[in-house]
Amino acid sequence: MGTIINWQRVWAPLTAHRRVTAMDRRGRGSSGDADTYELSSEYADVAAVAAALASEQGGPVDVAGHSIGATWVLGAAASGAPFRSIVLYEPPGPQATQHNWPERVSTMVANGQVGRAVCTFLTEITGLTPREVEAPREAPGGRDVLPIAAATLPAKPSRWPPLT
Repeated sequence: MGTIINWQRVWAPLTAHRRVTAMDRRGRGSSGDADTYELSSEYADVAAVAAALASEQGGPVDVAGHSIGATWVLGAAASGAPFRSIVLYEPPGPQATQHNWPERVSTMVANGQVGRAVCTFLTEITGLTPREVEAPREAPGGRDVLPIAAATLPAKPSRWPPLT
C-alpha cells in the first residue's frame, strides 16, 4: 500500500534500460479522486495511461502492477488495453474466500467498524497474519496501516467482484 514514492529505491535500476512511467491510483499520492467510486474506473485509469503511452511510443507497452494494482492491470487488460507484456507482483487474494465476504465487510463499514473491516480485508483477502498487520506500527518510522488501507476500501464493497 502506498504511493509511487514507495518505489524510489528501485527507480535507478528500473530506468537504467527502459523508460518508466508510474501512476498513483485514484485518491492517492499524485492522483486526483472522483466524487463516486466505480471499480471499473480503476481499470479505465490504467488503460488510459497505457493507451497514451502506446500512442506516444507507437506500440503496446509493458506494464507491472503491484498489490491491488495487479488487479487493476488485469481489469485493464480485459478491456483491451495495449499491453505487450504484464508483470503482476504480489497480487491480492487467496485461492478462495468465504462467499459472504463483501457483505460482511459492508456491514462492518456501515456499523462504523472500518478498522475491523480493514483487518478482515488484510487477513482474509491479502493473507496477512494479525501480527503482520500490527508490525508496521512498531517499526522505526512506522505507521498505522489501518488508515492507509481504510482509504482503499470503496464506499460500496458489495459492488466488488466475487473473489472465488
